[in-house]
Amino acid sequence: MLVFIPLLIFFTGIDILLISNLYTVNGDFKLLAGTFIWTFYLFAVYRSFFWNLFGKTKVQLKTDKLTIEKRGTFLTRPQQYDLKKVKNLKLVNYKFSFLNFLVSRGSLINLQTYGCITFNYENKEINFGGDISGDKAQEIIDIIKKRKDRL
Repeated sequence: MLVFIPLLIFFTGIDILLISNLYTVNGDFKLLAGTFIWTFYLFAVYRSFFWNLFGKTKVQLKTDKLTIEKRGTFLTRPQQYDLKKVKNLKLVNYKFSFLNFLVSRGSLINLQTYGCITFNYENKEINFGGDISGDKAQEIIDIIKKRKDRL
């Protein structure tokens, strides 16, 4: 994580230089498009960075819904899943990779964590619980499975 902060400062400096040069170059569409794409990428990286630094996952079980809410960053909303459609709930141990964090569309756009709780929902793999221990994750899985069995 210590390497990541100077990289963010460096990339933000490049973005500021690109934006400041936009006003001096007339009609250069490539520079405008590049600056827009670079700014969007940096926005996604900062969002993901704040999520990894301050983010928490709140999991709620309602009557027949599982709600996963990501807190600690911006532009997120709670995701609701129908418990009847949740399949293959299990404990998995993913390894975090710094390179995957920088280039993965899942980690930058969707704030996908490589958590230890995973399940399939409508042909998608959903992960959460990246910052909890295996024992706590197994306890959460057992609670969700008990609720699912009651339906």
